[in-house]
Amino acid sequence: MNLPVEFPHRLWLTSHPAEAEVWKGDKLLGLTPILLDQRLYSGSGFRLSHEGYADTLLSSRLIKNRSYLLAELHRKHPGSGSPTISSRVGTWLWRGAGAAVLLGTAGYICQKRADKAYSNYLRTGHQGRMNQEYDRAVHYDKLTGIFYVAGEISLGVTLYFAVEKIW
Repeated sequence: MNLPVEFPHRLWLTSHPAEAEVWKGDKLLGLTPILLDQRLYSGSGFRLSHEGYADTLLSSRLIKNRSYLLAELHRKHPGSGSPTISSRVGTWLWRGAGAAVLLGTAGYICQKRADKAYSNYLRTGHQGRMNQEYDRAVHYDKLTGIFYVAGEISLGVTLYFAVEKIW
């Protein structure tokens, strides 16, 4: 008969991938899988470190009263040493998408102003007023093009870097 063995106050810590370094503060405790005595290592928790993977922090609240824990490590992306890569990508996606929306909105507003200025140009009979409205229509048409192109570039660059970071 096989009965599970309980280790009071002990934590069997393993990780995927295996052989991650287990740190308590600045002290290396060993490599996973490892059996830890929670009485000796109570307090702030542990940090798991593995080459090519983002550091993973295990809080003392997470490991309290557990006898087994499997920690899943996430791959680092090139050029990043931060353990919060996915949140950073999300932040930059929102910023880039927001910039694209703002630029697109500015382009739409300029387009409406250009249309109004051209309509005024067609309705007026005064030569000086016609030249003024025509110049306004041309000016707003140029701004419309600039805002739309900048918005598309912003969206394209945002998507490019998001794909680059995610894959």
